[in-house]
Amino acid sequence: GCRIVDIAGGSPFGALDVVSGRSGGVSVVGWAVDPDITSPDTVHVYVNGVGYAVTADATRPDIGGGLPAYGPLHGFSVDLPASGGVATVCAYGINVGVGAHTLLGCRTAWVPTGSPIGVIDVLARAGSTATGSGWVYDPDTAASIPVHVYVNGVGYAVTANGNRPDFAGTMPFYGAAHGYS
Repeated sequence: GCRIVDIAGGSPFGALDVVSGRSGGVSVVGWAVDPDITSPDTVHVYVNGVGYAVTADATRPDIGGGLPAYGPLHGFSVDLPASGGVATVCAYGINVGVGAHTLLGCRTAWVPTGSPIGVIDVLARAGSTATGSGWVYDPDTAASIPVHVYVNGVGYAVTANGNRPDFAGTMPFYGAAHGYS
């Protein structure tokens, strides 16, 4: 006998779900399925025109539940570099077999940038010794930065790398290592 069998095929499909700015770059989340394969698809992510190949192999139970023949391993979540300011991010599902590459979506995000920001929390004098402490960070980097403290015109260089969980609680992308004393 003869039977007619419908074989899936065609261009990839999916979505660019989230693009968010972070210190020094963007976080990108989405998913992609190529109907010609059940294995994870390749996604090309472009950040301000610079391309990165990403394998969409993260677990996405929502995709596996909605498309059980393909399984759940079709998600991607990646942090990519970007300079400060507006970042434009576009993702493409890369075709295997029948079909063509597919635009999954484009989004913009604000990547923090600017001059260092900080405060002096405590300033005290005991005899001829002055003591100061506070926190400082540079929006362009999550790394600890140098701080120059001047007392009567005499400069002292310190690194703002002390543990400040209060700072990290309000600025989680930057971490806690931004205190100085």
